[in-house]
Amino acid sequence: MRGTTLVNLLTQYRAECRMSRNVNHNEADRDRQIGHIQRVQEWLWEDFNWPNLRVERTLEVAAGQNTYAMPDDLDIDRIEKVELWYGARYVELFNGIDAVHYSSFNPALDMRSWPLSRWRISEDEQLEVWPLPAEDYDATTLEGQIKITGIRTLNPLVEDTDTA
Repeated sequence: MRGTTLVNLLTQYRAECRMSRNVNHNEADRDRQIGHIQRVQEWLWEDFNWPNLRVERTLEVAAGQNTYAMPDDLDIDRIEKVELWYGARYVELFNGIDAVHYSSFNPALDMRSWPLSRWRISEDEQLEVWPLPAEDYDATTLEGQIKITGIRTLNPLVEDTDTA
């Protein structure tokens, strides 16, 4: 149940397991009970794309820079799409950069072009774009803004006041 605190989830868990709801009776077993609730939370988060966990985050393109740090609250393995604001609209970038792409515009040789057309997650878990951008982000027109849509990272249930 979205928005339910950990302490309330513990009470519900104990009721469903037909355990005493008295906190003192469950003190020695509390960590195991929380562990079980956390495992179920992680399982539900991993197996379902909950609409309320979908977020959009933006990055600003810099000319000559092709890797960007991912936003902390966006799960790198759950990216759904990457788009570029270009020509007064968002254009979806294709996933995957390989040798064929590098042979036409190689960032190691400072070969630049515009607009961007592809993306991938690099070895250091950053967002890599291709080709190497020839232009900077324009704050007036938003030209060069990258929008990443995906599932946010899980907020674990640790403190009694943490919510599901």
